[in-house]
Amino acid sequence: MRILSGDPGKVNFALTVINFEKKKLDIVGTRMFGSPIQDLTGDLGAVTKKFLDEITAIDKKYGPFDAMCFERFQSRGLGGNTIEAISIMIGVMAFYCHKKKIPFFAITASQWKNAFNRECDPKLKELYDEFKLTSKKSKKAIHEFDSMLIGVYTFYKMNNLKPFAGIQKTIYKLIDRFLNSPKLLEFKT
Repeated sequence: MRILSGDPGKVNFALTVINFEKKKLDIVGTRMFGSPIQDLTGDLGAVTKKFLDEITAIDKKYGPFDAMCFERFQSRGLGGNTIEAISIMIGVMAFYCHKKKIPFFAITASQWKNAFNRECDPKLKELYDEFKLTSKKSKKAIHEFDSMLIGVYTFYKMNNLKPFAGIQKTIYKLIDRFLNSPKLLEFKT
């Protein structure tokens, strides 16, 4: 089973491709997305095309995918149009997946983070701190780590398994594979 997962943002938008085969999880790669939809004041069709061109290139290079899943943004009182931009990108992805007959899941942060924290000690925040995961200054961005875990969560759910069951035993091996996973190829759009 191959999954494209994402932690979307207007600026920090991470993608992960994971593959599950014969009870083994392989992190094919991660990277920050190059063409998130940011400007909602101009020609939305042009920025949406650029966004879709990049998703299509990833799908062609790393697919076919058995599922795609992105974290759904819920406003925490932030100003600006971030929630609008992310909602548009999720809508575009949902339509893209519908046309390609790929299951698409929009998952709230609390769903997967609470499930992870119930099954794992150290907790997510402690792992961010331990591995010094940040937006800009770490080997891999914190958003890439979240994106990877969103994909793992989706794998569990698609297979009717309790999310993150048993991850406690393998979390440090998973983090090592994540930190040493290759960067997904970037595409000119």
